[in-house]
Amino acid sequence: AISSVAAPALAGTAIPGLGLGPLLVLTAALSLIGGVTLMRRSHRA
Repeated sequence: AISSVAAPALAGTAIPGLGLGPLLVLTAALSLIGGVTLMRRSHRA
């Protein structure tokens, strides 16, 4: 819940400084990590 609110805010702050390329890579990496952790948690439960 916290990340879903913080991610767009961080993205809005990072876009002017970093540019779209690194931001897209970072977003893809974070979404991948988040998906993996959710899958692991669901399998454990």
